[in-house]
Amino acid sequence: MVAAIAACLETITDRSIPNMFRLSFGVTTSPKAAEQYWKPIVDAMTPLANQLEDAFTHRLSSTDRVQRALQKYQGIIAATVTSNLQLYKEFTSKIK
Repeated sequence: MVAAIAACLETITDRSIPNMFRLSFGVTTSPKAAEQYWKPIVDAMTPLANQLEDAFTHRLSSTDRVQRALQKYQGIIAATVTSNLQLYKEFTSKIK
């Protein structure tokens, strides 16, 4: 699920994220606060996780199967951006 959400970050933030490891809420944001920032995103994306089912059919052993499942999930998330736009804008505003 973490990889699937990470794969959708550019879609939900509507910005390029060249290095996922550098994504930050800033040095003054506590882990507890960061958890609260992520919670609405995870809550919005989790119900759509059944789109990832194909990736688990053979214990993630097929890279192609995993990539297809992630692309399918990204497409579903992209289709729901408008309905979650306010949620995503609020999250994006916290990213430094």
